[in-house]
Amino acid sequence: MKTQSLFPSAIALLFLSTLNPQLSIFAQGSLTPPGAPAPTMKTLAQVEPRTPISSVPYTISSPGSYYLTATLTNTGVGIDAITINADDVTLDLKGFTLMGGPSAGSAINVPSDHRHIVVRNGGIVKSGNPAVALFPAQSCEVEHLHIEDSVGNAVVVGDHSVVIACTISNAGYYGISTRSGCRVENCLITASFSYGIWVATGSTVSGCLVQGGSSSGIVTEDACLVKDCISSGNAGNGVWAAFDNCTVKDCVSSGNAVDGIHGGHNCTLRACTLSGNAHNGITTGTNNLILACSAANNGNAGIQFGDGTSIKDCTASGNVAEGIFGGLAATVSGCMARANGNDGIYVGVFSRVRNCTSLDNAQYGISTGFSSTVSDCASKNNQSDGIFVPERSVVLNNTSDNNGGSGVHAFGSYTRIEGNKVTFNTQNGIKADTFGNFVIKNMATANGTNYNLAANNKVGVIVAAPVSAAISGSTGGAGVGSTDPWANFSY
Repeated sequence: MKTQSLFPSAIALLFLSTLNPQLSIFAQGSLTPPGAPAPTMKTLAQVEPRTPISSVPYTISSPGSYYLTATLTNTGVGIDAITINADDVTLDLKGFTLMGGPSAGSAINVPSDHRHIVVRNGGIVKSGNPAVALFPAQSCEVEHLHIEDSVGNAVVVGDHSVVIACTISNAGYYGISTRSGCRVENCLITASFSYGIWVATGSTVSGCLVQGGSSSGIVTEDACLVKDCISSGNAGNGVWAAFDNCTVKDCVSSGNAVDGIHGGHNCTLRACTLSGNAHNGITTGTNNLILACSAANNGNAGIQFGDGTSIKDCTASGNVAEGIFGGLAATVSGCMARANGNDGIYVGVFSRVRNCTSLDNAQYGISTGFSSTVSDCASKNNQSDGIFVPERSVVLNNTSDNNGGSGVHAFGSYTRIEGNKVTFNTQNGIKADTFGNFVIKNMATANGTNYNLAANNKVGVIVAAPVSAAISGSTGGAGVGSTDPWANFSY
């Protein structure tokens, strides 16, 4: 029958379907694709409602986000382009520029004490004073602005604000001015009519470049930090830490019309480079710490510091006056002074100079006030005395070589001169001008006069050490001429 003839075919088809899963005797459903998927994400306006600004003057009276739609020009006399009268406002210039007229007001002004204002991403040209006025507002942010030719200050912000990555040129007064507790980071300030950056107490300036201003480049009040900055070609100081308790580190200050860095009291200066400034490389007040700084080719002293200051691991070279010049009760250690136009190192009374090198200077290698100590130093090729001290001083374990005057010169009384090696000095190895000095354990050779000591000093016996014959082996030698432990030697 016909039904029997279909049965073997059905069995075969079922068997093939087990070998190939794609072959099925069951229906697969509709092959027509579904429609486009419905949107599932919120629009930008839904996430952050934004209000366009298409003309000025404009007043913002409510919190929220605002943006420019085009470059806008403010032609009103004494009228601000955008006024913000609310907290929690973000103003995005969207890469556009706010242009000012000859007598225009500020580009952006917050006239009262608001909080959390953000201004970013655009240009401001020829605005009034200030261009961006975010004071007395507090906790504000100004970032990525390019400001040119402002009539007065370019940016003014209140307490606890941040100014980041702004470029400011030809400000009519300050480039950036902040109140207390602010941060200024990665800004470029050129040709300000007054200070490039001024920050108030407890603020930080980092990563900034300030050039060609008509006054000082960077100015700080109390307890501020300036780091990783460059300040050059300004008509005042490169960095002026005008008050106390400041730190300046890893900065470069060059070609300024006054000092490279001018510090107050109780400050720390670390790893700064000062060159080609018209006055001093560094000038500070009292009780400061100066570490690992380099001062070269400045118009007066390389490093000049006040009483009670400690200076360590610094170099001063090619300066017109002293390399390192300090007040009383100072400590200078591990420093190098070379080829300066006056003394290499000078410190006042009750000071210490140790482990320093001073060479090729036009006057004394190392000079001190009375009751000071010079120890473990090397002084060489200076045009006057290698080491020059007044009364009641200590000169201990130094090397003084090839100086134009004496190796060690004590011009007062009651100085201890011990354990020094003085060689090839033009005038004297060791000279004491007057009575009461204590001279022991020194070694002198090839000086104009090895020992030139006034009467009534206490002097260990001076021994001319005998010359030994040639020695080859483990014994020999003629001795040094004395077993006196206090003896001085001349050879």
